[in-house]
Amino acid sequence: MERKEIEEKTGVGKEEEPKIKDEVLRDQIDKTHGAVIKRVERRLKEGTGGREDKEKGLKKIKDELKGFLPTDVTRTSPFSPMRRSEMKRKRERITWSQRTSWGEITCIGPKLSIYDESLLIAIMNKTKERKSEGIIISRYELCKELGVTPCRDTYRAIEQSIKNMTETTVGVTYWKKDEEHVDGWIVCPILSGVAHNKNSGEYKITISPYFIKMIDMKLITYLDVNLRKDLKGDTTKALYRFYVSHSSKELNYKLDTIAGCINLNSALPKFKIREAIKKALKRLRISGYLEDWHIKNDVVGIRKGRKQKKR
Repeated sequence: MERKEIEEKTGVGKEEEPKIKDEVLRDQIDKTHGAVIKRVERRLKEGTGGREDKEKGLKKIKDELKGFLPTDVTRTSPFSPMRRSEMKRKRERITWSQRTSWGEITCIGPKLSIYDESLLIAIMNKTKERKSEGIIISRYELCKELGVTPCRDTYRAIEQSIKNMTETTVGVTYWKKDEEHVDGWIVCPILSGVAHNKNSGEYKITISPYFIKMIDMKLITYLDVNLRKDLKGDTTKALYRFYVSHSSKELNYKLDTIAGCINLNSALPKFKIREAIKKALKRLRISGYLEDWHIKNDVVGIRKGRKQKKR
């Protein structure tokens, strides 16, 4: 916005300028006048100038935060960083469990990867967007949501990922006050129903009632899907998921705690785990999500940057 236009809208600078002989005083007035113009211009750009601008700003944030996961599977998660060679082999079957303030979640099935997590985020986003437990979506649309190139290999990867999640059973027990007062329970696969049309390439997918309940109860954590797509490495994505579930801007956690929460291979030597987390922290800082980080005495401290979004 041009300086003249701001002056006309706000009235700043309209008054007749007084005749000032003192050059130092004139310089001070000019600087003050310029600072006022800059503040007005900045506020107009930030959308603080009116309700319409604020609504546009909120819509922009909402559009950026399309992805989400149940909060209880962001701090500890059934999804693990995996090498490509490991993903191609037959997955080992594992049991993952998490106790919460409202109940307990257990997953039993093949070991799930960060790629599986990405696909689940895309499916849940479309489910919430269409306000339906079941959706019909093409392989091409899923590729677009994942930010990958549509081709035979990615179609195969999507199909295998969907199969992994249909083979993983989620058991959820809800209680009112404690585990002795059970309110109800759910047992079903992560994707409770899937049908694939080979001719059209479309999938008909129904997600677990557990995820529907989490959406209804608003127990979800929003993710910046555009930022997440740009992050390199499974460990970086897993670390982002862990940090985004915390509202605090500054966090300190032991290295072993973080490694356990993001499911790094516990069989790795300590220095390998440290290096993997260091690399992920560097990438999060480059992305703008982290402003600063340090590791001292195996305690990881971070400060989130400007790209941190409200959950």
